[in-house]
Amino acid sequence: MKPIFALLALVASAALSHAAKPTLAIPPVQVNTALQSESSADRAALPQFVASLQSSLGSAFGETGKFAVISRTDMKSLIDEQTLGQSGNLDPDTAAAQGKIAGAQYVLVVNVTNFTAVQEKAHFSAIGRDQTRNIVYLTADAKLYDSSTGALTASSSTTVDSSRTDNYFSYGLREGSLNNVLFNEVAQVVAADIAVQITADLFPAKVVAKTGKQITINKGSAHGFNHDGKTMSIYAVGEEMTDPDTGESLGQEEVFLGTAHILRQDERLTIAILQDDNGVERGHIVRVE
Repeated sequence: MKPIFALLALVASAALSHAAKPTLAIPPVQVNTALQSESSADRAALPQFVASLQSSLGSAFGETGKFAVISRTDMKSLIDEQTLGQSGNLDPDTAAAQGKIAGAQYVLVVNVTNFTAVQEKAHFSAIGRDQTRNIVYLTADAKLYDSSTGALTASSSTTVDSSRTDNYFSYGLREGSLNNVLFNEVAQVVAADIAVQITADLFPAKVVAKTGKQITINKGSAHGFNHDGKTMSIYAVGEEMTDPDTGESLGQEEVFLGTAHILRQDERLTIAILQDDNGVERGHIVRVE
């Protein structure tokens, strides 16, 4: 029992030191049971990728600056591994229970639903060299649960295919396996995508300052807040909406107030100029559309 109390004290201490940040628990990454029947090559490669993704998730969410992260390592002594959904299907009630045990406000459940690892080889007799090309195709789904209610708060789906792995091809004749390099690179991309999407859902970009037609937004390039020529729209959050037939919450109404284009951006902030303004103020949310 002593290790458990010691870890609880550690978690409580961490929570106090990050009082302004919600705590996020990240249990072990789940793997869809259907993947267990894939080829032997995929089964051998999958654990390497999952291990890399597990490590990358904690770093990616920590870098958002929005969460105090409790990783798998921190939860290990608290939660029985057998309850962590080895079937690849962790239900909301179990996720919420894990969050409560770990002292976290949110629990992130990540499930790898598709995974294929391909290695292409070619021999060039004219120069006496071999060339190896490693490619990964995968899909990872993420769901964020509120541990106090078990409610699904945010979700995302990330796909990596040949068009996204061009930068991770490994070429050349080397000793040993290049797979670890590839899996680490792809895992970092997947983790960053999940962190950006989940954080954007839970903490939408907001106007933090306004002077004339210039507004400052509390997200920058480090948060994946990239416009790529798209228009930014500003909204005020209205009343809670419910389905009249089922009583299910439909979220809050968003009232359109205006549009803006980016003037400049750094890692943490974006400065934009309003193109039209129907009452934009500090605290209003910004979406890239």
